Amino acid sequence: MAGVDAGFRYNTKTNRTIVFEVDEGTLSAKAGLMPGDVLIAVDGEDVASATRQTVLAALKGPVGTTAVLTIKRGSVIKDIPIERRP
Repeated sequence: MAGVDAGFRYNTKTNRTIVFEVDEGTLSAKAGLMPGDVLIAVDGEDVASATRQTVLAALKGPVGTTAVLTIKRGSVIKDIPIERRP
């Protein structure tokens, strides 16, 4: 199993998962994921107010498969496909 190469933090005050770390040069950075993005869905599955464990499980999958992250950045909602890596 693999995941996407970014750091996520669950905000207990807002009940949202926020991207907090995207290292330069990673697939997540190249795909356009940015710190502060709010995770709305993974592969079409709503995770907007899901538990941390549910979000982490949704991000994992076989190495080389693509996870489509739906994020909210300000007022814009967009899909960002990212290849899962070990």
